[in-house]
Amino acid sequence: MDCFYQNPDELYDGYEKQCCGGSVVSSAMTCCGDAVSGVSYIANSSLTCCGDQYVPADRAVCCMSSTGRYKVHGLYFHIGNEG
Repeated sequence: MDCFYQNPDELYDGYEKQCCGGSVVSSAMTCCGDAVSGVSYIANSSLTCCGDQYVPADRAVCCMSSTGRYKVHGLYFHIGNEG
């Protein structure tokens, strides 16, 4: 299902759904990124978003460049797209 919205920064529609990466997904999922270019993942409290990646919060440092690009530093493993 495609996600249609008026404000790209508004991820939640009020029906326990959210827009993530142009698709409607459960609000129980974590959306890394935004409604237009995000990636959805199964929620995990030990992980955090860094751009569109979902990485271990205790082993990764997330930095954003002056151009708005994200980069993960440190010892981490990439969690695959679960959504």
